[in-house]
Amino acid sequence: MAFMRYRNPYTDKPKRHEIKTVLTYPQYVELRARVAGILTPDPHMPGPEGYRITSVYFDTLSRDSYYEKDSGVQHRNKYRIRAYNGSDSFIVLENKEKIDDRISKSSAVITRADYDAILSGDYSPLLAYDNPLCRQVYGLRQTDGLRPEVIIDYQRQAYVHPLSMVRVTFDSLISAGINTLDMFDEKLVTRPLFPHREVVLEVKYDDAYPMYLRQLLENSGTKLAVSKFVLGCEYLKNNFILLPERQDSRKEFSHDNFSDASEYCRNHFSAVSARISGRSVCLDSLHDFEGVDSGADRPADQSRLEARQSRSPH
Repeated sequence: MAFMRYRNPYTDKPKRHEIKTVLTYPQYVELRARVAGILTPDPHMPGPEGYRITSVYFDTLSRDSYYEKDSGVQHRNKYRIRAYNGSDSFIVLENKEKIDDRISKSSAVITRADYDAILSGDYSPLLAYDNPLCRQVYGLRQTDGLRPEVIIDYQRQAYVHPLSMVRVTFDSLISAGINTLDMFDEKLVTRPLFPHREVVLEVKYDDAYPMYLRQLLENSGTKLAVSKFVLGCEYLKNNFILLPERQDSRKEFSHDNFSDASEYCRNHFSAVSARISGRSVCLDSLHDFEGVDSGADRPADQSRLEARQSRSPH
């Protein structure tokens, strides 16, 4: 009998641990003072107040990133476009991949013109980049209908330690955009995701985690079980906010590729279910394909989907 050899998914990828903790504001003030006394400020931090990060997070029509995080899938991806301090001089397309308790990031610097094209629904400029991530995002657009989902904005203060590349960050004023999916829109309106000015502490390191830092940081706050992306999505959902760009992006999936996309999603969610130990994933996430214009020539897959939706409460 032949056995399949285990393949390490982190081969040739940076290995990073990540720990997230939610701090009350008084805890943050005390802990940051201690951290600032023993660690070096990140060279990218212009001053003690830190820098602003604004990200447009992407998800598929079947909301893979949201449901995989919510269901605890051990291997998942999160795609975003990020800018700093409201400037379009440095825009980064990123994928944050998580396998078990380790993370890996891949990125590509893109231009403002290409960012605008992506926000308008044209992902073809990504093909001009000699970067695997760009091709991956373009492919996900074609097969899964990848599109902007939510804007997350916050202020970050970062500190580093040379041993094992330890990086400690404090993220405050965390908010979600409620009226647009363009982070450079001058009319962007955001709302806070934490009611009492809570701060998210993140610790990233390679292999070694200095004991004195572990004792200092892990005895404060509450472990965070969800991401800023999920918090932002749930804020929009709980407040019945459907951004116009999201609604329009659903209509871009034509009848021609609907059948292929729905088949891909069924196979994908079956694979996701197989990766979860003792849990199950809701396979009804295909309901996000609602909104495709009706027509006499629609595929049988779509007809069965609409029949199921008519029986389900909304």
